[in-house]
Amino acid sequence: MSTSLDKVKALPNICGIEISTTGTMLPATIEGYEPFYNTIPSGADFKKTYTGKAAVAFREESTESNAGISYKQKLTIQFPVSDKARAKRLAYMQQVKYIKIVLSTGKNLLLGRNDFEQNIRPQVTIKTDERLGQVTFNTVSIFPTGYTPSLDTGLPAMFPISFIPDND
Repeated sequence: MSTSLDKVKALPNICGIEISTTGTMLPATIEGYEPFYNTIPSGADFKKTYTGKAAVAFREESTESNAGISYKQKLTIQFPVSDKARAKRLAYMQQVKYIKIVLSTGKNLLLGRNDFEQNIRPQVTIKTDERLGQVTFNTVSIFPTGYTPSLDTGLPAMFPISFIPDND
């Protein structure tokens, strides 16, 4: 796969967060996806998580050491916690293995896969007050965050349709 330094056509916004406490992540085998960086979920049960557009932030930073380059990813979400599910919701966040960042371009970034086949749970930090909770997920990987395909077509599962993502 050649490296493209062309102008990026679309600048995405984060429009959703989904989390999973199960499954594994495998290198992508989809044509047009670079298999080392991009990921296919296997057995993951992603659940949509409420967060406002202004209450979510993602950052990625590279660091060079004697062992090579590593990438630190940080995702922070904020949401109301003043209901009866408060404690259960916050405890569930501590169990998260994978986080899917849903983008406005139809692509998804995936946090939690830190090596070609190795997956280590994110470090989770929770801060709350009487109204709001803020959860920060930190991961470290040997490669930058890659995409995972959006397989939600909106069609019933009985239709055997496979959509191949574009190469943007």
